Amino acid sequence: MINYSYLAFLNVIFNSEGIHLNNDLFETNLINILIILAVLIFFGGKSVDSSLSARKENILRSIEDSEKELNSVKFQFFKAKNNLKQGEIVLKGINQEATSKMKNLLNDKLQLATRNIRFQFENAKSNVEMRKVNQMKEIKQQFISLTFSNAIRKIEEYVDSNTHSLIISKKIDYLESGAVL
Repeated sequence: MINYSYLAFLNVIFNSEGIHLNNDLFETNLINILIILAVLIFFGGKSVDSSLSARKENILRSIEDSEKELNSVKFQFFKAKNNLKQGEIVLKGINQEATSKMKNLLNDKLQLATRNIRFQFENAKSNVEMRKVNQMKEIKQQFISLTFSNAIRKIEEYVDSNTHSLIISKKIDYLESGAVL
């Protein structure tokens, strides 16, 4: 802020000696700013210049470091991308291998199950055949037994005890003579 009382004092001093004061604030401020700038540039130019140079070098170094880091990150990204592609290829191969092994395993299980079913079927078939043969033997034995029972009953009906004794005696004599029935 401008101290107007100070300006008034200066105005009195300058007017008394023949120097007069410019009361136009815009021109006065412009002249003051130019004077301040000239003094700053003259006395502080080197320090501002060195400070700006250091700042510039710091910014350039930061940019170079950032570019190096960017290149490093790009390289790492490229490597990661390649690793991802290789991983996808390996994963695809593993999936294909797993699918192939699963199909083979299922085929092996199917073949084993088919063999087991055939084996069980053959066992069941042979069991049925054995039962059939055993039942046929039983039926034959029952038939023979019934036939002999019927034959004995018929012989007993038609042959009396004398005839029976006579037939037995003839057979004994025949066997004693060495002849075979």
